[in-house]
Amino acid sequence: DQKKAALDKLLSRYEELLGPVLDPILRFLPGKHLKIFPRLQMNAVPFHALRLQGKYLIEHCATVSYGQTLGLFLENHSTQSDSHNVALRMVMGEGVPWYELLLPKMSQSYGTAFSPERAATWSQLIKSLSSNPARDTVFACHGKFDPADVESSYLQLKEGTSDGMVSFSQVFEELDLRGCRSVMMGACESGLARANISAEYIGLPSAMLSSGVRYVAGALWTIPRVATALIVDRYLELLKDEANNVCAALCTAQREVMRMSRDEVSSWIRKIGETNPESKESLEKLAQQMSTRELNPYAHPYFWAGLEIVGDL
Repeated sequence: DQKKAALDKLLSRYEELLGPVLDPILRFLPGKHLKIFPRLQMNAVPFHALRLQGKYLIEHCATVSYGQTLGLFLENHSTQSDSHNVALRMVMGEGVPWYELLLPKMSQSYGTAFSPERAATWSQLIKSLSSNPARDTVFACHGKFDPADVESSYLQLKEGTSDGMVSFSQVFEELDLRGCRSVMMGACESGLARANISAEYIGLPSAMLSSGVRYVAGALWTIPRVATALIVDRYLELLKDEANNVCAALCTAQREVMRMSRDEVSSWIRKIGETNPESKESLEKLAQQMSTRELNPYAHPYFWAGLEIVGDL
């Protein structure tokens, strides 16, 4: 509740400041793709969650995405592969139970075009990723971003080992994802970046983009696990159809989750239990607990607005 209240206060202030600027353009947005190019510390503001004329910005338009460095995106957009043996790869870290629960469902949905990855070392992982690029990739792991010391930021693929903590510089210098359309970083705070006076961004999103991927989905804050799993599940289902736009897929998933009733969430949890018999009992208890929640338990921006897409022009 404290996190929700803090986010409400932050968004309310931005709505006061930006409402007069955004209100006049709202009538032009229905059915359109709104592309936002924030500068300096505005890159940490979830514009899509601003409430304007009674609706969130993401509800006024079909799609919202964010841009960063122009030259990098032009290069990435011109060097794409048209064919992939793997449609979806999930790089599995440790201590990510909800991603583990999604694996059977993704395997059923994507079939042989799905590839879970559990590399023993970082060097083995980057070799696998570059030798057989997937159309879309998910890094299901923990992570940390330190804006005061970017070099200490990391993705954590394994717990308790130095090799399992992949530094920002390693991602920036060694990862090759040319030919990969999108990356979703499941790590907390993976979408944050530090902006300097030249408006250049330094963070895990820019590191991923520099590897050659076109779109990066990252998190601005720690999102509750069930809400994250719901969004990721729906997002990946939409991406199964290659014709679906990456940015639109995430926005659609967010809109659906914010409107889901507690009964619909309970039903989804039970379906996950059907593909994970060893967890069925605990998931059934969780599904029953949803009956005590609000009618639309994930309507608040805290549950869905933390994820955003960067990289689209």
